[in-house]
Amino acid sequence: MPTKLSELNANIASLRDQLSDAEKRHLVASAALAMTPSDPEARALSRATEGVCADLRGDLKLLNDARGAAVQADQTSEAQALKREAVQHLNKAKQLSTLRNEAAQKLDATMAAFSVACREWLAVNADLWKSTSSFYHLVKTGDAVHTMDLLVQLKGAELVPCNALLSQFDTAVRGIVPRSSMALNYTTRFGDVELIAADVEKSGCRLITGMNSKAVSEGLQA
Repeated sequence: MPTKLSELNANIASLRDQLSDAEKRHLVASAALAMTPSDPEARALSRATEGVCADLRGDLKLLNDARGAAVQADQTSEAQALKREAVQHLNKAKQLSTLRNEAAQKLDATMAAFSVACREWLAVNADLWKSTSSFYHLVKTGDAVHTMDLLVQLKGAELVPCNALLSQFDTAVRGIVPRSSMALNYTTRFGDVELIAADVEKSGCRLITGMNSKAVSEGLQA
């Protein structure tokens, strides 16, 4: 379906063609009048062709003015549409900004809970170290050097989650914390995120198994 602007363009093109033909006819009439200036018919024809040209020029001016108004109306409509779209994006940005603030609060809450969990981890490991070292100090029979080496190894029990913790932290903050802002030293198994609980369970199993074996060798009953 043709638009008003395309319809105006078609009419303007048609008028230009008509004006071109009329001007050619007027030139012919003017040349004939020049040859016979006293001929009333020649004067009448020249006057008529000049009038046709004047009318066509007037119509062409009117249509060009109308075309300018149509173009301005289209531009105004397009500008208004762009403004409406911009307002939509502004309102969306306001909504997302609110959600962004809520997400930031969740990050703070998560880090606060993480800090509490770390303190709990250190506390329970400190208590475990006390119980374990007390056990081996009370059961002093056997290789004293081996017992001391074992206690030194157990002293680092709180470090067991280190690798998995760094792995998970690195994965969690990707896109937030640039790699250039931190240096993390950890290993991964085929690029998978490691679980802290799995590593801790294994180390704890080894610890209790060793203590049970020692208890059995010393004739202790738990």
